[in-house]
Amino acid sequence: MSSDRLETLMNQAEELIQARRYEEAITIFQQALAVDPRSIEALRQCGKALARINRDKEAFDLFEEAFAIAPNDVDLLRNYGMVLSKKHQHNKAFEIFEKALMIQPNDVKTLGCHSNALTTVRTILNC
Repeated sequence: MSSDRLETLMNQAEELIQARRYEEAITIFQQALAVDPRSIEALRQCGKALARINRDKEAFDLFEEAFAIAPNDVDLLRNYGMVLSKKHQHNKAFEIFEKALMIQPNDVKTLGCHSNALTTVRTILNC
């Protein structure tokens, strides 16, 4: 029964994300996490929604929580790296993208993020 409830909540939240109604989606993701606090998908998607509306500290905390459960989830690593970049933690973001690429070397999204992080780190070092 709880898996049906979780799936229903996740579907509702995804529809809200598609409509760019992030605050409402976050509320639904939080309800999903009340059903299953270890749902990687709910943690990841809620973190992404929080990051989209610049609630980076909360996103960061959710990604950290998710890492305790799934340390090698490439999508999670990529999104965590993006939040680190927004927080100007470029070296750490670069390390996270490197880890993601070790797990899944041909992930196009991660390759793009890795390239951006590398450019930023090089720019900082050359200043």
